[in-house]
Amino acid sequence: MIPRKLTVFFIAFLITAFSLGAAENLSGFLRLIIHERTGSFSLYYLSDPATMRYEPMFNASDPSTSFLSVSVNGRIHRLGKSKSFKTSYDRVDGNPALVFESSSLRISEVFSPVKTANSPGVNGVRINIHVENIGDHRANVGLRMLLDTHLGETRGMVPFITNSQLIENERLIQGLSGERFWLSIGSRVTLMGSILNPLNRSKPPDFVHIANWKRLNDVPWRLRYFEGRSLNNIPYSIGDSAVCYYYEPASLESGKSFTYTIFLTTEDIAWYSNAILPPPAGSARKPPRITEDGPRINVAALEESILAEAAEKEEDANILALLRLQAVLDQFIAGEIQLNEYDLVEIEKSIDKFRNRK
Repeated sequence: MIPRKLTVFFIAFLITAFSLGAAENLSGFLRLIIHERTGSFSLYYLSDPATMRYEPMFNASDPSTSFLSVSVNGRIHRLGKSKSFKTSYDRVDGNPALVFESSSLRISEVFSPVKTANSPGVNGVRINIHVENIGDHRANVGLRMLLDTHLGETRGMVPFITNSQLIENERLIQGLSGERFWLSIGSRVTLMGSILNPLNRSKPPDFVHIANWKRLNDVPWRLRYFEGRSLNNIPYSIGDSAVCYYYEPASLESGKSFTYTIFLTTEDIAWYSNAILPPPAGSARKPPRITEDGPRINVAALEESILAEAAEKEEDANILALLRLQAVLDQFIAGEIQLNEYDLVEIEKSIDKFRNRK
């Protein structure tokens, strides 16, 4: 684990084009490898600075198992493989990007460094996917991103956690459901992905489908959802999980564009918890309020009750604690309870304690 006191902020991008050669610039905690040939990318985090050990944040043995697909007037193209789209590497505002271009669409997948609030340095990427209609006619355009996750697949681990649930089987999460993030927790590093944008109220995905990778890989677009279906696909793949973002087809006029944003970082639950949906029409959401008086919550007592509940139910105390503490933060963000700086600091310390317990 990287010490909190470390204050260097940097990122390393390793740009690889297989047989075309490679340009390398190593200077930090994060390593991004862009595979121009397959239109895919890999992400690594420096889990052990002493040994310079970089841990893959999702499957890197075959980077092409994670990819973008686009739906154009009902026709599906897997970017990086489709002959209708030319794939190239570019830089957009100084940031590395994969660019997919056809006669009617230009899709830019731009990677920019992100430092979440509780990280000592850069710990992830913001992926802006810009879809522009460069043709002469209106088109119905949709997008999906498949990530071949693996950190939570270790025996005995929970494959995924969101801000309100543990996910051990297939699950379909609506973008407007109130879920803010998902986590794939590994022994050395955790991958965290956004559902809601932590920095603004931009359009979330229409839904996020968590399922067996092979099932999601083998369908051109949507996989038929079966609630509770396991993450196995016997005999082809066992416990092989994946996360698929869907932005359903929408009308895109000539000369116009869509931009979708996905964050992939190491774990920072408090930072992602700030992501909120716009209030329903005709209603007003109370803003979070930080009070100046004494503490409003007894974190020590809350911890004791969580440990007692975990023992009674024979559940994992660490996971239960993270969910309960997250629920408190959710109430604060929604304006349902008042907290002060002391409360927030104590909650953060408690989250760190349970997250780092073995």
